[in-house]
Amino acid sequence: MKILFFGLDLIAIYCIFKNILRAKINTSRLAIACSSILTLMYCIYLFTHNNSVMPYSLVASVIIYVLSNETWYLKLSWLCICSLLFTLLPMLPVLTLCMVTSINIDFMSAYYKYFDLAVLLIIPPLTILFRKKFMNHTPLLRTIGFKGYCLIIFVAVIDLFLSSISTLLFTDELSMFGRKLILLAIFVMIAMSVVLLTLYFRLQHYHFMLQQTNYINQKMLELEKQHYHELRQKNIDLRAFRHDYNSHITALHGLAADNDLFGLKKYVKQLSDVKEFLHDWNTNHPAADAIVNYFYEHLPAHTTFQQEGKFPEHIFVTDSDLCVVLSNLLKNATEAVGKQPEQDDRKIYILIYANEEYLSITVENTSLPVPQKQLELLTTTKNDTLNHGLGLKNIRTIVERYQGSLNLQYKDNLFTACAILRNIY
Repeated sequence: MKILFFGLDLIAIYCIFKNILRAKINTSRLAIACSSILTLMYCIYLFTHNNSVMPYSLVASVIIYVLSNETWYLKLSWLCICSLLFTLLPMLPVLTLCMVTSINIDFMSAYYKYFDLAVLLIIPPLTILFRKKFMNHTPLLRTIGFKGYCLIIFVAVIDLFLSSISTLLFTDELSMFGRKLILLAIFVMIAMSVVLLTLYFRLQHYHFMLQQTNYINQKMLELEKQHYHELRQKNIDLRAFRHDYNSHITALHGLAADNDLFGLKKYVKQLSDVKEFLHDWNTNHPAADAIVNYFYEHLPAHTTFQQEGKFPEHIFVTDSDLCVVLSNLLKNATEAVGKQPEQDDRKIYILIYANEEYLSITVENTSLPVPQKQLELLTTTKNDTLNHGLGLKNIRTIVERYQGSLNLQYKDNLFTACAILRNIY
């Protein structure tokens, strides 16, 4: 029976770490060997000793701590949460029955192990059942930071202390009313600490989202401002060109009459640098319009740019996530095209498709040969790998958050990047 409880504790903590926290498992031989040895030694200890000094959940927590490939404070905070959960859930019905029925705590403690067994049996299937629902909150749990995890550990230790002394209240020195009143106060304090901690992290998350939105809005304003200045300059150049139109025609006639082909080509090239109009690309999304038009205005020379498809009026992707994906795809495409010789046929093609279920953004561009290994590892050809090569990784982070995929392909001098995001809400 003792080994059964230990195994259930181990499975329950592992399911919480794997399904709720989405913790990475350390697959190194050393970690697997250490955890296996600890498990075997404790099982032998339980088999040879009638009374176990160390709690099952404590040893199980140490084993999961060794197996998890996460930061120490994240693992420690979640192990404290698991310990508090496994302590409170079986204890609550026992103490509640004692308060309601006035039954002696020693009598009810005999049934504690049955409540404990029920909790350990229920937790693993619940974590599997609610795995998808917790997926949206998993990134929030990982952005709490060191101070946040230390706060969780502090609150969990205080709640464990309160829950442990609650059983001492059922002694002959206190009246039944006094026992119930103090026990109720302890439960209220534990509930309030959990609620206040949850509200604190909620407010912290909203603050972070507001900062991110403000940052995106500032970037969009900068792009719009730059786009306006470039449009104004284009209009000035166009008016100047129209004003001097007759002079240009006269100059071209003179060069043609003198058979000066070199001078004629040079003059025509100078005139072709002035665009007759500024193309305004429309994706049906203000933030995306600013990004597409920005990169269009900064294309390398002699680059053909095309866009097909539009976003629906309401999309499930946030503006910040959409900006990260689209801007990084276009930035990589622009840099790849800029590395090609000017005489090459440079092209960038954007395909957008979206409905209520998923969003697809495909950017295809001509490119120099890209090694297959570089596609697989998402590496960069630049020397500064610390500051570059993060574009595709940032896209992959957003894609994984929406349970989508990022497909990279290079064939026949064409590099294709397709980001697919799914509606998980």
